[in-house]
Amino acid sequence: MSSMGVLKGKPVDLNIKRLHLPIVIKTNCPTCGHENEEDLQVSNLDYPCTNEECIMEQYCYSCDCRYNIDYLLTLDFEYKVSEDE
Repeated sequence: MSSMGVLKGKPVDLNIKRLHLPIVIKTNCPTCGHENEEDLQVSNLDYPCTNEECIMEQYCYSCDCRYNIDYLLTLDFEYKVSEDE
């Protein structure tokens, strides 16, 4: 039997400087509309925490501007109770 839990409630500091994830974030620049991509396996989230809205800065190479992306990181924790043999 396996159970799943979600970290709920207060923000949790992961106590790491950088987090790489297999995610590509695609956004449109609010100034020029150009589609930008941020590959989090190459780039990273700086000082991430969970259950709290965070901000990641995005750079647009088309019009040379910076803008912010709001994100929320949540974690699932799955566990299984093993029987001793």
